[in-house]
Amino acid sequence: MNPENMTPEQMAAMAKQQCIFCQIASGKVASKKVYEDEHVVAVLDINPANPGHILLITKEHYVVMPQIPDDVVAHIGMVTKGLSHAVLRALKAQGTTIFVANGVTAGQRAQHFMLHIIPRMEKDGVAIDYPEHEISDADYKKIHTALRAGVAKALGQMEGLEEETAAEEEMIEEAEEKVAEKEEEEKESEAEEEEVEEAEEEAEDEEVSLEAMATKPKKKKKKAKKKAKKKEEEPEEEVDEERQKLDDVSSFLIQ
Repeated sequence: MNPENMTPEQMAAMAKQQCIFCQIASGKVASKKVYEDEHVVAVLDINPANPGHILLITKEHYVVMPQIPDDVVAHIGMVTKGLSHAVLRALKAQGTTIFVANGVTAGQRAQHFMLHIIPRMEKDGVAIDYPEHEISDADYKKIHTALRAGVAKALGQMEGLEEETAAEEEMIEEAEEKVAEKEEEEKESEAEEEEVEEAEEEAEDEEVSLEAMATKPKKKKKKAKKKAKKKEEEPEEEVDEERQKLDDVSSFLIQ
């Protein structure tokens, strides 16, 4: 049968027939069950993160949590609480890690909803970690506003939301203005620092040129002194020569 011509009910039935976890839940595929009721079945993971790793699977074929009816989701929560308590007592675990990979991007591998319950021990090497990123106040408030509206719509709490949203939007605008002011102050501060640096560089250049100017006159003065001294010495030599000539003439006349 062509999937394009199938009704939603027929497509759901086909997906259920092809889903290995639906077959596990129905007992057509063997598994190590630890719990079962009309809505869910809990089995041991065949590739556990730690020994005692449990997969809690819905008997109906649901791909992601939003598809599950509210009463079944509530039931899943109650069963999860009991299974976690049992793991702590029966396996002497020091804790449990409980999570759902909701969608392929979140790491979901099978197209069937399941909840993981993993026994934990100190230094067991199981790395379920996530990075921590910084976020601006403006973005933080935008996300909060968007989520509040989404949560209110999903959980039927729309009353009074418009007033809260308006107040939060006003706060966001104020936060954005503060961010803009801070950025402007930082730019002005950077510009002032650049001006100070340029002024300091110019002052250093002026000091160097003044030093050079102060050095040159000294050299000229030295040269002038040398010339003056030379001129002072030259007349004395000329006088001595004249005296010598007069002495020679005098001695000649005396003879």
